[in-house]
Amino acid sequence: MPLTIPHVVFLHVEADTEAARLFREALLGISSNIRVRRVMTGQAALDLIARSDRQEAGPPFDCLVTNRSLLDMSGAELAARLRKRFDPELLPVIELTEEGSAEEGLAEEGGDLPAADPLFAAVYRQTRDPRQLAQVAGEVVATWFAAARRFHC
Repeated sequence: MPLTIPHVVFLHVEADTEAARLFREALLGISSNIRVRRVMTGQAALDLIARSDRQEAGPPFDCLVTNRSLLDMSGAELAARLRKRFDPELLPVIELTEEGSAEEGLAEEGGDLPAADPLFAAVYRQTRDPRQLAQVAGEVVATWFAAARRFHC
């Protein structure tokens, strides 16, 4: 049964079309109130925010999910630039990564990883396994909801 959550827009920064499609489907499987917008580069995400700044008080989406390795910058560089403008509760940034291994103390594929970098609300292992991806998508939504202060007022 889908969770009852308020309407939310996730911006997914991912160059890989198939990975983006799978993640979108996993998010949409959680709630019909979720919308997903995808851009392929960090600069496209920053441009989207710059265009909306003239019209809105905040970002045009509720949460940003980025791949660690983007075409034009790292996920950390994108997060650092966003942190200069938005605090983590207003715009949580979540990183998906294929890097690391269980031997290095990281979670198995699909699990959550230590978010040692304060730029990110959380870091999760990117996977293409549908069951594990559904779990990751659920954790992403839960992380967003926990960080989104406007719904806790």
